[in-house]
Amino acid sequence: MSISPIGRPVLEYAGADAVQRLQSLGLTVDSLRGAVERGSEHRQNVSPLSPKMYPSLVMWAQTTQALRELLIPSGRDWEPNSEWNYETVDSIATRTAIVVVGGNSRTGRAGPPYPSTDRPRGPMTRHRVDRNSDPAVPIPGLGGDAASDAPVRLRTWFLMIYGARNRVQVELSLPTSYDQHNYVGNWAERILLDDIDTDGDVSVEGWEPDGEGPTVSVHRR
Repeated sequence: MSISPIGRPVLEYAGADAVQRLQSLGLTVDSLRGAVERGSEHRQNVSPLSPKMYPSLVMWAQTTQALRELLIPSGRDWEPNSEWNYETVDSIATRTAIVVVGGNSRTGRAGPPYPSTDRPRGPMTRHRVDRNSDPAVPIPGLGGDAASDAPVRLRTWFLMIYGARNRVQVELSLPTSYDQHNYVGNWAERILLDDIDTDGDVSVEGWEPDGEGPTVSVHRR
């Protein structure tokens, strides 16, 4: 355990501890890595003549799709959610939502300095992060019937990706706050995964249809 820049303890998991923590969330290392690997494979098949942003969009979209395809049959009540154009996969059983997000070069690396998102985040991401820190804050579009006295509250985890030369760095982390410039960089928990080998250089920026989510930009050699 280490201390975040705002003085809160950060729980970090790696190896066998990461496997166990993921299991408690209804997840496996293979499902998370498999989703990122599939996104990378689709990205590699994009024509070099495609628009500049297209490989990034392909990797983000295919990683999100693969994550859903791998988790939904697992029996932990995973289901897709696209409310407010914020693309997640959610489990009511474990009170967990996961979104694919671009991170900086500290992604997947233990200890401080801690990673942050690769770019400032928009209002929906900030709302989700606020919700992680304050269970009283509702998430638009979640919780079922608005008249319910006990709406379902989900915590949003980031499947955070950073691309470097011939590898993708990955972690699943629970964000708790963002700075004055709207970069998310404080965490309650970080589950660190092994790097994924790739074919060609990859850099992570940030993009999603509503401006909220990640993109992975590829620099061809």
